[in-house]
Amino acid sequence: MLIEKILNQFEKKAKQKFPVHANRVSSIGFPCTRMCVYSIIRWQDRQLPTPELQAIFNEGNHQESAIKLDLLKAGIEINESQTEVSFPDYRLFGHIDGSYTKGKKTWAVEFKSISEHLFKAMNTADDFINSKFPHHRCYIPQLQLYMFGRKLKSGLLILKNKNSGWLKEIEVKLDKTLCQFYLDKCTRINKCVDESKIILHETYQIKEIADFDKIQKAYGMKPYAFLL
Repeated sequence: MLIEKILNQFEKKAKQKFPVHANRVSSIGFPCTRMCVYSIIRWQDRQLPTPELQAIFNEGNHQESAIKLDLLKAGIEINESQTEVSFPDYRLFGHIDGSYTKGKKTWAVEFKSISEHLFKAMNTADDFINSKFPHHRCYIPQLQLYMFGRKLKSGLLILKNKNSGWLKEIEVKLDKTLCQFYLDKCTRINKCVDESKIILHETYQIKEIADFDKIQKAYGMKPYAFLL
């Protein structure tokens, strides 16, 4: 009775799909480039989360706010919360969790809440870069690109144990070579996206990838046939 409306919100949020037209800083580190391409040209095919998984996503957002509040109570102010960091030439966009300034030095700050097991296991940037979990491998590129976009030399990955609430931080130094690697990855992704749109325009006289579904059904074509 008391939680019915909250659970309904989880279900409603889980059913939402939004068009994706550009690369995202938060996911550009995903190891499969093809997935990054399809997330743009076939965004409507993205598998929706279950209401239970959506609740986990929401909890992650709550944890970020809770960490910021704890820091504020400790006299530490996080600035630039959700400020856009963009690389228009690469069609790459994101929003930084925040920044922290002490004296003349400023750090880019990214907050992540993780399970107790992973909290104990992840202690360096390399632990995330080499993680067997693809979404964890996105964390360091995300922070690096925020640092690069904001012209900062250092960043802090703040981790929170979901079970105990304990915190720890990993300091990361700017790696311009790594940042350029992911910007070049954006270039490759954009090339694939543009070529797909050219094929649609010249061959099928349609503008949007989503409209191709109608042609597939009309001619009995296999899914993504024009990309093979």
